[in-house]
Amino acid sequence: MKCCRVFHARRVVFSWFLQIHRRIILAKFHNLWHAIKTRVCNNHDIDPNYFDVYSSDHQICCLKNHAAQIFTLEAILHKHRQQYGTIFEPLEGEKALHHLIFLKTKWKPAEIRSLSLEDSLFVIQDEIHLNNLPDEARRVIDAINLPETISFRSDGMLDEDWVPKENSIYLQTHA
Repeated sequence: MKCCRVFHARRVVFSWFLQIHRRIILAKFHNLWHAIKTRVCNNHDIDPNYFDVYSSDHQICCLKNHAAQIFTLEAILHKHRQQYGTIFEPLEGEKALHHLIFLKTKWKPAEIRSLSLEDSLFVIQDEIHLNNLPDEARRVIDAINLPETISFRSDGMLDEDWVPKENSIYLQTHA
């Protein structure tokens, strides 16, 4: 009987730690979204508060989709880092994107590094789907009320809107 209580107590504690871990990951993705949204708005001279208020404005919708595209890219790269990163090469910043492109294309690294963000996204377009997001990232996307099928437009996209070294800090799992 005592063994059963100990086992049950361990299950409860494990479940509790798992819930805390999920909340921490959700908070990291939420902070990442806020940083991306703020950067995109600042680069395009839009008040970040308009993202939540003026959801029917065409320019706001385009920028919101663009920010969501960057957020989705970061979430996909986070998964890629978890799968392929090592203590010797954690694939921080845009190295994760370059590695993902390398695995898909087998192009030379110098060729890959010369791609613009728009071209890089084109190469990995089949990866940039909301279905590929971790659950916590999907919850953030759901909270910002994007349509289920998003048509990402690359018109007017600035490479400065994506700051991979800064973005990857939000999802780091190591100290």
